Amino acid sequence: AAFAQWQNRPYAREELLEIFEQVTPESIRLRRAWAELSRDSLVQLAVVIRKKIDAIAPETRVSLCQSGMTDFDGDFTEAVTRAFAGATRPAVRLYGSSYSSDDALSLPENIYHALYSRQHLPAEFECFHESDTYPHTRFFMSAAKIQSLMTAAFAYGFDDALFYATQYLDHPTEERGYLEMFRDEVQRFSALKQAVKGCPVVGCEILHRPFAHVVQPYKGGNPGVPFNDWVRVAGRFGIPYTSINGTVKLLSGTLAAALDEAEIDALLRGGLFLDGEAAHILQQKGWGELLGARVTPGKAADFCYEGVRTPEAYSSMQGRLMYNLIFAPAGSEGGSFFELQPGEDSSVITDFLDPQERPVIPGLVRYENKWGGRVAIMAFKLAGNRSSALFNYKKKELVRHTIEWLGRGPLPVFVKHTANVMCIFNQARSGVYGVATFISLNTDPYDSLVLDVAPEWGKAKIELLQGDGQWKPAAVDRKGRILTVKTKLMRMSPVIVRFS
Repeated sequence: AAFAQWQNRPYAREELLEIFEQVTPESIRLRRAWAELSRDSLVQLAVVIRKKIDAIAPETRVSLCQSGMTDFDGDFTEAVTRAFAGATRPAVRLYGSSYSSDDALSLPENIYHALYSRQHLPAEFECFHESDTYPHTRFFMSAAKIQSLMTAAFAYGFDDALFYATQYLDHPTEERGYLEMFRDEVQRFSALKQAVKGCPVVGCEILHRPFAHVVQPYKGGNPGVPFNDWVRVAGRFGIPYTSINGTVKLLSGTLAAALDEAEIDALLRGGLFLDGEAAHILQQKGWGELLGARVTPGKAADFCYEGVRTPEAYSSMQGRLMYNLIFAPAGSEGGSFFELQPGEDSSVITDFLDPQERPVIPGLVRYENKWGGRVAIMAFKLAGNRSSALFNYKKKELVRHTIEWLGRGPLPVFVKHTANVMCIFNQARSGVYGVATFISLNTDPYDSLVLDVAPEWGKAKIELLQGDGQWKPAAVDRKGRILTVKTKLMRMSPVIVRFS
């Protein structure tokens, strides 16, 4: 009835479902309206609850436990949190764990939405991380993974954590591993929280739009929101990233279809890194002239390598070839691609090559458009691509250098050589102080951490945060921008470095 009033006409449930299963201007409009109605319904419920509490004990604080449906149900977090808070300080537990999983590589994905929420909610909100070990036993999640998630959350500026460390059984402390981890780490957690106060998370900006689900057909259940797969890439490449105020923006997949014209205009005037699918969508929207290449869906995969045109331009690159095995998927190999036809003013950085190492189509293109904006397009569709064509040492360097070209300057820090290291960088607004958090997602241990830092950090004092919450000077070998920090780097055992 409420939806009918909003739309000035009644809809049968079956009629709405049929509309929602398509993507049309009508479905997008109605999907958004439905989501906003869901949000407003939750707000009304929270207001009623708050009034009942205020009548008895108005000083009582009520916190929202944000669910994974928050975006689908109208991006309700801020509105519902405020309604529950009443005259008290708003408080919210933000989701960001990985139920029943000890997978390390998924860690950046697990906690990205928590970063987005923390950065986009008002500063006065008290934010708790969902530090949930469900089902609360190390048969499923290690103490190391929840430690890593909590460390990332505190680096993201969370006020605290709602820590689910025990079982809801007759002997709740049967699993002692999480409690022992917290006992050993609590001083370091507290020191990290203090160290990053007033220091925003910086890096390239990975875009997210809570209402982006409306541009995907509804197929039942929780469809989620189109995920920006650059999180997986930057999170494994040792590239620091943020969800707000980045100079360079990273956009992938159908998320591009959720952007309005003003947003696209602004993106194309700055530095923008696209996967093939996002570039194709922007071209279909009429922005092709500013992209530097014509983009069409890929046909037959008649290539087996990707080659760098000028490997000598990259100081640490060995050789020029990368696997590109889309034609013969096995294991994690495979994926989808788009064909790029670059304009005469575009630069081709890599080519997809045939078995004789001859160019077939471009793999990575860069372009500076008439507005002075810089655009880079990777031919791959990132969604679903977990192959060695995407995750390899050369691609790691290429993505890093492309981001720096787009931003006309260096990243604050970049992890060299090592595969699968997540990097978070907090920088004081004064620019003279920074904290870097490194979480290895790699099973192999390393005896050192090799960093390529921006010039302003090359001579900085380097300290490591210890388990007792104290900072200790680090042993560092320096060669210009390359800093080799002598410290153990082990799987899901965070290393926290202070630059001053």
